[in-house]
Amino acid sequence: MKKFDTKFVRYVVVGISTMVLDYLAFSAIFFLLGNYILAENLKLPIILGFNYIAHRVFTFKSEKKIKVEVAKYIATNILILILSNLLLILLVSVIIDVQIAKLVQLILMPLITYTLLNRLVYSTRISN
Repeated sequence: MKKFDTKFVRYVVVGISTMVLDYLAFSAIFFLLGNYILAENLKLPIILGFNYIAHRVFTFKSEKKIKVEVAKYIATNILILILSNLLLILLVSVIIDVQIAKLVQLILMPLITYTLLNRLVYSTRISN
């Protein structure tokens, strides 16, 4: 039987905190500017900074060299940003209400994000 994955539980805790911050930042910017794509992208530095530090320290407890890890984190998050924007555009076209579409996006993206971060950024596998 597989040992309980505490790393995933820590990921969920950081993820919920990030989701709350993400939604609040998105909503505030959307309220001010009235453009959901602009709001989605302008909130990014806040979310990425918080998320990187929380995952490095709490979730994955990484001890890798920070320069290499940050480069991988940024590259991975560019992919996540593209996927996130495409999903939000699709959801807005189907759901219509931007706020509800954003909530649905926040529910769907974490599994994709966890998989990508765990494999590409914080992987403990030794590469040749």
